[in-house]
Amino acid sequence: MDRALLRWNWLLLVALALPGSGCRWYSGVWYKPFSDVERTTFLTPAKRIAAIEEIGDRATGQDTPDQQQAVNELARQIQTERDPLVREAILKAAGGFNTPLAEQMLTAGLKDSDNGVRRRACESLGQRANPALVPVLEGVARSDGDFDVRVAAVKALGGIKTPESAKALLVALEDRDPAMQFVGVEAMRNVTGRDLGGDVRAYVAMARDGTPPKQEPTSMAAKVKEWIPFR
Repeated sequence: MDRALLRWNWLLLVALALPGSGCRWYSGVWYKPFSDVERTTFLTPAKRIAAIEEIGDRATGQDTPDQQQAVNELARQIQTERDPLVREAILKAAGGFNTPLAEQMLTAGLKDSDNGVRRRACESLGQRANPALVPVLEGVARSDGDFDVRVAAVKALGGIKTPESAKALLVALEDRDPAMQFVGVEAMRNVTGRDLGGDVRAYVAMARDGTPPKQEPTSMAAKVKEWIPFR
């Protein structure tokens, strides 16, 4: 048995030492060069995101054939992309392009299954400040299942300075959550350029009627003036 075992060990040593085996025996230590080299053409998410960012850097804000081609490339990628972080990167890149397909991609992103992708879609749509998007963003602010997505939609409405956007912000101002009301107030200030203090009711009235309610004077001088008799 010992001789047989020695014979098999010897044959194994010879086989491993043959050219092309990739292994060598040096000073009692097995050595296999290039053992950690990973040979693959698989595009990792990080590589895909880097390539997408390069496409986004080509955005000029113009609707030209080369810009349309770049957006077409992004549209093809997002149709088969399973990684939500990569889809988010695609929508971020698409946000810089001023083409109809880019806006369609962002609108479609509002229905993505991932919360982060939907938030990115809201943010990118808000940057476009297109009044036609007000009903779409209002719908997201009203019914999306994720609080942060609704907040992103309200902030996006705040970037569209139209009376329609102000009315749409009622969905946030009349929300029972004080945090959402606060976001609605900030958005109303952006839309109207007016600061009515911290009274949410004042912003609700302005959103409904277009004008803030009349407020009682609150300064001490005004109160003193009311107290002076024999005027």
